Amino acid sequence: MGSMVSMDFSGDSALFQANLALLKQRFPHIHALVEQHRPVFDGEVLKSANGLANLRYQLSNGAAFLAYDNDDPWSSAAVHFQTVKEDASGVVIFVGMGLGYGPLLILRERPAIAKLAIVEPSLDIFCIALRHVDLTPLLGSAKTFLYVGDWDPVRMERELGREVAISDTHILKHQPSFSWQTRLYEETNDRVFQLLNKINAMGSTTNYYGETFVKNRLANLTNYSSCHQHRYTQGIIEGPSCPAYSGRALFGHEHTGHSKGRGQMRHLCSGFRTSDPAEKRHRA
Repeated sequence: MGSMVSMDFSGDSALFQANLALLKQRFPHIHALVEQHRPVFDGEVLKSANGLANLRYQLSNGAAFLAYDNDDPWSSAAVHFQTVKEDASGVVIFVGMGLGYGPLLILRERPAIAKLAIVEPSLDIFCIALRHVDLTPLLGSAKTFLYVGDWDPVRMERELGREVAISDTHILKHQPSFSWQTRLYEETNDRVFQLLNKINAMGSTTNYYGETFVKNRLANLTNYSSCHQHRYTQGIIEGPSCPAYSGRALFGHEHTGHSKGRGQMRHLCSGFRTSDPAEKRHRA
């Protein structure tokens, strides 16, 4: 087992600037956060036996542990191959990135994956990784999506939703981060899991019933004119207008959802019930 020496917390300036340049290009909103942040870390950045950066987490109770193997951080990152097999595709989501060795390895060794997302709730850890590890392959890849600090689930749903709904999704944890700040990372993991459940539920409905919906819609195209009573709207509005249709609950009485107006849209039409005998006979 090789020895480990402490590294300058500020890291390699040239490496940091190269990472920042790509971060600004692809993730300007995160770049702005990093530019304003001064990382604080209750621990130490160490150099592994093979020269790569490592982290020693320090807990409030005095306990300390490493983020990666003493000799070679890549060997610790390789544990993710047990979950993401050689022929894996779809989406891979990291909850906690550590210094980034896991995401870098998956991106390099699993080329068939469609998207790789990193959710890192600690801006401190993210900034340390930028200063000590070459993350340019990650930051420069169109497959990579970052969610850092107080991340936005709406953005994640927009960026990952389609692939999550139609393909396999692998959630990978950087376990030492969970041991370091359990509550922060567990809550983050729960948020990710709930969002994926929501996306999958919506996607499953489309997958199972989408064809039926389209067939039903096409089969009933000829019935639309009798379902919507357009004859009640004729001649009511003069000038530019845009009828808006809503459900029957919009109005308390049949056929009262309109008013006359000039030069503006003032008409709302509900899908109302009818008391017109002729209309009832037509529908029958």
